[in-house]
Amino acid sequence: TDYEFRKDDNVLYNKTKHKYRADGLKLYAPINNYASTFIKELRKNDYFIILLTARPYHKIYRIYNDTLKCLKNNDIEYDAIIWEQNKSEYVLQHLVNNNIVFSVDDDIKNANNFASVGKFTSYLIKNALLYKDECDMEEKINITLDDRVKVITSLQEIEI
Repeated sequence: TDYEFRKDDNVLYNKTKHKYRADGLKLYAPINNYASTFIKELRKNDYFIILLTARPYHKIYRIYNDTLKCLKNNDIEYDAIIWEQNKSEYVLQHLVNNNIVFSVDDDIKNANNFASVGKFTSYLIKNALLYKDECDMEEKINITLDDRVKVITSLQEIEI
């Protein structure tokens, strides 16, 4: 699995991930199949939608355009997109006083950091691709997840 590959040979994993992004294959990766519908519901309810991404657009020239193209191809609407390696620090410095209602992330560290702000709901959406298997994912969530983070398996679980 991806997790085992990453754990067993981190150098090769990073080279492969870089090539995957640099060759534009990320453009064709599947997205959350409910994302477009969910965001349209947010729009109907007058939410201002900010996408935060840690994708290394400054290191891989095509990732910026590929990301925008992927969002367009999948009908993902947004008001702003912010490219920032340290998402939670950016939120704390620039957005925390802007009436944030919730955040959604598939990374435990990010979800925990957002929860630590304490001013909005932080959701962790389960992504089994980031772990060895389902059991590993559940174990990592149970051990490392901040109690203030709400765990979901689908965007449909978030009440708008």
